[in-house]
Amino acid sequence: MSLILERIKLTKPFLHQLKLLLLTLSITAIFSLSCSAKNNETVIQGNVSTTVTQPINGSADSNDDSLRLSRPNNLNAEDNASNLNANSNNSGVLKIEVSKQELRMLGQHDVTLLIDKSGSMDTRDCPSPSKSGKFAQYLNIPLMLTIGTNPFEITRWHWCQIQTMHFADISKNYLDNGMTVVLFSSTYKVFQNVHFNDIETIFQVNKPSGGTNTTAALVSVIRHYFESRQNNPDTKPIVIAIITDGVPDNPITLKEAIIEATFRMRNPNEISIAFLQIGGSFFGYNYLKELDFGLMAQGAKYDIVSVKTFGELTKIGLARGFIDAIEDNQKANAQFIKRPNNP
Repeated sequence: MSLILERIKLTKPFLHQLKLLLLTLSITAIFSLSCSAKNNETVIQGNVSTTVTQPINGSADSNDDSLRLSRPNNLNAEDNASNLNANSNNSGVLKIEVSKQELRMLGQHDVTLLIDKSGSMDTRDCPSPSKSGKFAQYLNIPLMLTIGTNPFEITRWHWCQIQTMHFADISKNYLDNGMTVVLFSSTYKVFQNVHFNDIETIFQVNKPSGGTNTTAALVSVIRHYFESRQNNPDTKPIVIAIITDGVPDNPITLKEAIIEATFRMRNPNEISIAFLQIGGSFFGYNYLKELDFGLMAQGAKYDIVSVKTFGELTKIGLARGFIDAIEDNQKANAQFIKRPNNP
């Protein structure tokens, strides 16, 4: 017994050092988690995953890629959308304010959402909704907490699903025909008349892969709009939101397509385009800003493009991004709009 006590006394300095080491490691871990949580509120720098360049099945010009979805009977949404607020830590969106009046304005447009489906969209760097947050009801995705995975973050693809479901949820009473969803990578797929109950299936069936052929997808949407306008003079103006995480495969042709579209427009409010950057990287930021501020200097007839960084997008959400695209368009082109009392 005395021998055991003697050994315990001899090891006390070692035990003391061990306790100090464990305490230091605990403090470091807590500090790291705190920093990770704060980074959810701002755009952080990081590396974008290498984009997969192999083609996916289907053709960008094929009608087989289009799918008309049926209207669901039941939607999980609040009927009163007069003041939709979400305030929660780690919610993915810090605050959202969308009024009935703004949703009615949105309902006067055809609404189209283009979502980047390239390989880099599988990157895990987007804030996850908290269990008590506004967006938790849309997170039907098990989050596996493995070594090296930040528990505060989900993939860019899953973040888009949550935001799209929320947008469809709150706009259901204002978009009679739902919205059009276009997934683009090396090719694209078009889903028309999309409502809340359709979205989860769309995201489950399609997974990130391929390149970033933004031009083909956007040209298809714009071409369809002008064809509809030619056949129906009462065609609604269109608002297009493009969620993407980097520079497209053909940045020059994308600019040319937008500039060309402005010369086919009869007024500046016919087409509004919002590029919404996703992911914790500044890759592609300068190019998107050029689309926002530089196209008229390069020959565009109207300023129809607006851009939101991911830091801004996480604060306002997809619904606000659509509405801001329309309002930004109206402000940018106010000089071209004829007032009723003007000669």
